[in-house]
Amino acid sequence: MQDTADLSTSKLGTKKYWDELYALELENFRRNPQDTGDCWFSDSDAEQKMIDFLVDNIGAYRITEDASVVDLGTGNGHLLFELHETEFQGKLVGIDYSEESVKLATNIAEATGVEDFISFQQADIFNSGWNPGKFDVVLDKGTLDAISLSGIKINGKLDVVDVYAGVVEKILKKDSIF
Repeated sequence: MQDTADLSTSKLGTKKYWDELYALELENFRRNPQDTGDCWFSDSDAEQKMIDFLVDNIGAYRITEDASVVDLGTGNGHLLFELHETEFQGKLVGIDYSEESVKLATNIAEATGVEDFISFQQADIFNSGWNPGKFDVVLDKGTLDAISLSGIKINGKLDVVDVYAGVVEKILKKDSIF
């Protein structure tokens, strides 16, 4: 692993920041159900590029229309909602450590009638007891970027960047894709 000691910490790496942001977005959604919050990295079209890659590779790796997909750091769940609108009809799960994020994503799923197809869970992926099962596809659209700015040490010594690959590996099925 690359030395991450020179990375600066940022409020973007804190749970407090994300809880406050998603509490505001949840309130905005309650006032206006059309306001589902920001689509992160939309300026670079990152989400659409991820979806296009998955659609273009159906039949390769473990990518099928009924593949199980987990989105780490799901935020408002936008990526999973978009995947569901394409050809993906398998188990879609969004994980976030912000309870407010999970509330927002769940409310959007219920309002759009997809709560039977997409589920959301609040979890600390660095908790050694966390075990959501194994997935065919694991997605991350910026979570590692944000948490690498947290300054958090796992077991008091390891940067989250150093532990993240093991977290992802733990939930990947054999021959699956990250």
